[in-house]
Amino acid sequence: MISDAIPELKNLSPRDKLQLASELLEEVAGHDPADQIALNPGTQALLVQSLEEYRRDPNQGVRWEILRDRLKMRSAG
Repeated sequence: MISDAIPELKNLSPRDKLQLASELLEEVAGHDPADQIALNPGTQALLVQSLEEYRRDPNQGVRWEILRDRLKMRSAG
């Protein structure tokens, strides 16, 4: 995991982690699409929508751990 290589990431607040994720997505978006991971249109639309919602109100969000657990429950169910 990247957090193993950069242990300081674990010390970031949830808000700072969301900001970092946003900045990383913007960084990736600025590169040649051929260098990016191919996403299906539905996934890409969901990511764009999530980023727009975050930009409108960065305080509204869910911690990664909670989201991860919800996704695991969906896939198990």
